[in-house]
Amino acid sequence: MNPPACPHAAYFPQMHSRDYYCRVPQRKAAELRLQHSATILEPSVLNEVRHLCLPGRVAGITEWHGVEQGYPISIGWDWMELQDGDIRPVMVIAPRTNIRLVDAKGYDVSEASAAPFLWALIASLPWQGFVSRTIVEEKPLPRRA
Repeated sequence: MNPPACPHAAYFPQMHSRDYYCRVPQRKAAELRLQHSATILEPSVLNEVRHLCLPGRVAGITEWHGVEQGYPISIGWDWMELQDGDIRPVMVIAPRTNIRLVDAKGYDVSEASAAPFLWALIASLPWQGFVSRTIVEEKPLPRRA
């Protein structure tokens, strides 16, 4: 018998569906409990924000995680800081997640239909504080001439 391609795979149970999504009833999306994983400044997000002609001066990504029905879940999204210091999600770019919302009959909800529920979930999280701290801690000081 050949060993598995990834030797660690044999020791860890598969905690997700075959397609790596955790299915959650749409009506329960707001009840998901998530914790902060990471927030970073990301120059490629700032480049994308500028390409989209959005008024961001600093941008990055944040990731949150939790457990639902015994399965690991995570959601991440891009954010930007505006000139006035307001921090907002970059909503023209969909959140990245393994959460798949399902309707009352158990069918997958399209990403476009799920987006408002995911953005509402994001709005309920205290994520701006983590972003503010990251900006203060990581933002490079302006160069002196």
